[in-house]
Amino acid sequence: MLFIISPLYSFCSFIFYFILFVLNFILRNQKIRDFLLLRSPLLWIKKIKSLSRLFPNKNLYWVHVSSAGELEQFIPIANHFYEKEKAEFIVTYFSKSTEPFLNNFQHSFLTLSLPIDSVYLYFYLLSKIKIKALFFVRYDIWPNLIFAASQKKIPIILTCATQTKTKSGFLKWLSYFYSAFIYKNFKSIFVVQQSDRYYFEKFLPKKNIFIAGDSKWWRAKERVLQKTKYQNDLFFRQFCDKVTNCKKKVVVFGSPHFEEHLLALEFFKYNKDFLIIYVPHEISEKKTQKIRDGFLKINPNVGLYSSSHNLENFDSIKCFLMDNIGYLAEIYSLAEIAVIGGGFDGQIHNTLEAAAHYCVPLFGPHFSRAAEAKKLIELKCAFSFESRKEFLEFLCQTVQFNGLNIKEHRNSLTHVFEKIENTAEIVYQKF
Repeated sequence: MLFIISPLYSFCSFIFYFILFVLNFILRNQKIRDFLLLRSPLLWIKKIKSLSRLFPNKNLYWVHVSSAGELEQFIPIANHFYEKEKAEFIVTYFSKSTEPFLNNFQHSFLTLSLPIDSVYLYFYLLSKIKIKALFFVRYDIWPNLIFAASQKKIPIILTCATQTKTKSGFLKWLSYFYSAFIYKNFKSIFVVQQSDRYYFEKFLPKKNIFIAGDSKWWRAKERVLQKTKYQNDLFFRQFCDKVTNCKKKVVVFGSPHFEEHLLALEFFKYNKDFLIIYVPHEISEKKTQKIRDGFLKINPNVGLYSSSHNLENFDSIKCFLMDNIGYLAEIYSLAEIAVIGGGFDGQIHNTLEAAAHYCVPLFGPHFSRAAEAKKLIELKCAFSFESRKEFLEFLCQTVQFNGLNIKEHRNSLTHVFEKIENTAEIVYQKF
């Protein structure tokens, strides 16, 4: 059926692209322009042509991800494949937000934004380069890419698969039909847990579905062991050493949204013992200054990370604002507890970055979309609060009366991360 539908679908993809091209010519819209650039067939062909004289590693794989989160999930798997067979990867991505994180993927042979979903464009790449297997991460699955790989007899693998991201659509019956149509082409599916396996068994034989766990956990652990920023950035290492030597308890506010920002200001009023390290979700000079002004109205002992080396009174600082990008994950290593942004508006940020450093994550009530946050709550390794008032009371009690045995919960996190399954090894052995 794919053989019949694919050419028509490819034609429709080109028509859609052309319509957007005309609209952009009229509207001059930046978002449409960015989309056209990412999906450009001409740029896809040009980049592949530039590789025509190269002779890539015979152990070459293709992995497609939607965005940075899925890229990070696959990195431990890629690292393991490289350790075992010096494998390299063609990496394609859908979202532009992936681009700043591509440097984290050390074993890429080629990185490309996925073009419009045309079988002819995929055939062009596959005619130039021999691929051992095609990997998808979680849910960003494109029909024509499936068709092209199937026609070339390339094994297709789905990793980090979950029922949550694949069980529903605009119409439930249409979603089920699409899933049955697509998943029958997969050689193997690696799911996060048993309930996910039950779901995918509707579409593929049980012997082709494996429980491998969530590689997010292993990736978080991997990053802790690497200590990339601490090892390679002298300025950051000196900052960390100073924070450690000042012998204050530390609370990190990681990527605060509006409610967590207000909580940080309120806590700053009452806090006398903790050092606050505030790491904004988006960093710019204007936004950082606005945040700093809010804290300065309460207490003048507020410092910027970028100027911390010039401070003679480092120990007197009550709050540091991080004004450099890319340090949050390792900043958590300095803290015993962390307030994770987005828990009050349903857009919770990464809780595992804190947990992997045995830093107890605290967040608002709307975390149902984050499976790892739910798991940490179940394991009693994280805490959630219904309101900002309840959150503030908890923080103040923790600081002033030692109402929470932080050490006990940090020990629980240590135990959890010591027992994490190596998802990468399972994928390598079974794929």
